[in-house]
Amino acid sequence: MLILDNVDKADQAELQLSSIAILGSEVIPCPRFTRFPSLLARQRRAISRITPLSATRSSRTVVKDLLTRRWTHLLLDLRSVSKTSRQGLISRLPTRPQRNDASKYAKFAYSSSFGFSIPTGSYGLEQVCPDSTLALSDDPKRLQWTVRRQCEDIRISEKGVIRSTWRPWSEYKAFNTSSHTGDVAVTTWLVPPKTTSTPYHTRVHRIDTSRTLATCEGGFAIASTSTVKSKPRSLPVIHQAGAAHGRLAEVSRVFVHSDGGMSGLISLYGPREGRTLDVDSNSNLMCPRTILPTLQGTIEPGTTWLASRVFGVPSGASQEYEWVKFWDTESERVMTSIEDMLDELDVL
Repeated sequence: MLILDNVDKADQAELQLSSIAILGSEVIPCPRFTRFPSLLARQRRAISRITPLSATRSSRTVVKDLLTRRWTHLLLDLRSVSKTSRQGLISRLPTRPQRNDASKYAKFAYSSSFGFSIPTGSYGLEQVCPDSTLALSDDPKRLQWTVRRQCEDIRISEKGVIRSTWRPWSEYKAFNTSSHTGDVAVTTWLVPPKTTSTPYHTRVHRIDTSRTLATCEGGFAIASTSTVKSKPRSLPVIHQAGAAHGRLAEVSRVFVHSDGGMSGLISLYGPREGRTLDVDSNSNLMCPRTILPTLQGTIEPGTTWLASRVFGVPSGASQEYEWVKFWDTESERVMTSIEDMLDELDVL
């Protein structure tokens, strides 16, 4: 859906069929024009200079025109929005630096139920809080990490798969005295949920590097409280998915189930270990204390492929306990080759 406030009803009827939502310089997963009247009012001045669009023009042409005019820096495919987890996949176009912009604009997905986290510092994963993103580190002590902030290019396929290429160290040339600045390139594919009731989306990464790197992929940070345990972050370790609250961290999979719902990841391709992080307090917009499920590993120089299912089911959702069957099914999925993975996920 392309949301503009200076088009007539005929244009709106045509644009409502579009799969992309753009509003001024923001992208909003909004199924109706009237849901954000105040935001529309605030954006009216910014977008009033855009020529009214003809209903005969395709949404892809409209989006291309808007991007060339640099009216937007965020893209979101509405087919990627899951009603179960109230989340949407997103990618970012390069623009001027802003405070905490990597957290506010450049994560892989945002959720109105889980919110997002902002780093409290730059020393260790607990301070970096890499929720809904892929963090990389070349630090032998694994204390300094970098995440996606800018993209070289962004594409959306007909099936709603968002592809972006980014270089995590190239943008820090002015501050980095090391010769290793642009030698790491990451291409990320964000595959939307198959249906609005599917409790996960899929991420695929191709990492080209000339040096050894540590990787940490985060899911949604979730509230650490539980009705079973009154003390925050005292969730017990459990060994299977179910109604019980707790945390599970094993090879290739990890999840947290608490008062906030369920958040977890399953590695589909690439050797990684599931770990939960008790990230710093007051780093999340929704909860004062959260736990972050992550998949962590190490990659060697060359080309490495990683793929994962990212689950997110908020507390109180009608599918809150239906996620278990999805989790068990995806946990048993085995992808033995890159070709099988790419063919099944249909990302190329």
